[in-house]
Amino acid sequence: MAASLPNLAIVEQRTVIRCLWSEGVKISTIYRKMLTQYGEKCMAKKNVYGRVDRFKRGRTTLNHEKRSGWPSKSPTDDHRVEVEALIKENKQNVANEIALTVDISYR
Repeated sequence: MAASLPNLAIVEQRTVIRCLWSEGVKISTIYRKMLTQYGEKCMAKKNVYGRVDRFKRGRTTLNHEKRSGWPSKSPTDDHRVEVEALIKENKQNVANEIALTVDISYR
């Protein structure tokens, strides 16, 4: 049995998948090899299959890409103006209420 690798980041596991898939290794074999190396830290079988499917469709990145529906982490200038107006209007507004009114993420 091969020596177990240390706990590697998910991006590194995706790199292994991409490398083995590009060499023509079957997905089931890729998963078995990863399970041997990563043990309980190995990504789920469905995620390995999904990752290979993305590579087949032309995806080249290994990191997560933004998806529609994710809240914006930085407000726009319009949001700032609206928030400032709400604060001037009622200084008792709390951050959560303002976020709900403006429809932006509070955290």
